[in-house]
Amino acid sequence: MLVCSECGAVMEDGSAAKVREFAGFVGEEGAYFDTAVCPRCRRDAVTEGAVCSRCGEWVPEREVEGGLCENCRKRAEEEFSELMSCSFTPQEREFLQELLDSCRLSIV
Repeated sequence: MLVCSECGAVMEDGSAAKVREFAGFVGEEGAYFDTAVCPRCRRDAVTEGAVCSRCGEWVPEREVEGGLCENCRKRAEEEFSELMSCSFTPQEREFLQELLDSCRLSIV
């Protein structure tokens, strides 16, 4: 699947609109190249897409880290911070941070 990084439109591979652009002259003949553009916004921001494993949204592949889109990464970080602050005392959080830093504790 392809995703427009400008407007978020999702499209099948090969279904992006093509625009033929003049590249210059080669000898006496004009040279052209085709650019894929979004059929919705007509921008040349079409890129490979990936599905976020949490929300199921298609987003540009380069925006996915750890299987999550940017919004879901932020939400996971906020939820983890909330869990840590509500469930553990400052001393316990410090101890847990030391365990994480030393790789003696894994949350995966």
